[in-house]
Amino acid sequence: ARTWVADWAQDLRRQLKPGLLRVRTSALADTLHWLEQGEADLMVAYHHPSIAERPQGRAFLQKTVAHDRLVPVARRAPAASARTVPFLAYAPKLALSGLVADHLLRQPAPQRLQPVLECDSADALLEYALKGMGLCWLPWSLAGQACRQGQLTVCWDGAMEIPFEVRLVRLRRRLGDLAEAAWLSAPGA
Repeated sequence: ARTWVADWAQDLRRQLKPGLLRVRTSALADTLHWLEQGEADLMVAYHHPSIAERPQGRAFLQKTVAHDRLVPVARRAPAASARTVPFLAYAPKLALSGLVADHLLRQPAPQRLQPVLECDSADALLEYALKGMGLCWLPWSLAGQACRQGQLTVCWDGAMEIPFEVRLVRLRRRLGDLAEAAWLSAPGA
């Protein structure tokens, strides 16, 4: 909501001049439910093979609108001799939580991460990392500026990064005029 959707919403306001755009954020299961129940017209979701719950089947249309990656960041890189690294984790209900957990399980020598905080907001995790509370995996689109400004450090090497897609999803049925125009205006990546 803070990165790709914010830019897209600004473009929609310029191009389509809609009245009120409603942006709701929640866990993937919640947003998928809103879409299926007609409480939302469009859903923006992370996509990666290890994310178990995702829109599937003929009922949905999807298009990739961006590519991003989760990067391990902290205010200071952990010392190589550190026995444990304070870890800022995503709440289990979030897709990014499962994505990071799956990635860590696949590492030949997993880092000794000690969870010290769990949160359901990437924005909040960014703030906690900036305060030096620990290491977390954040979308580069969110953390990149802080890294470029030297406020955060990317830890370890590129093998610890997790690439993913950002997808726009809708039901296959006809939507209202504004939602159809928004769907058509969304760039493909």
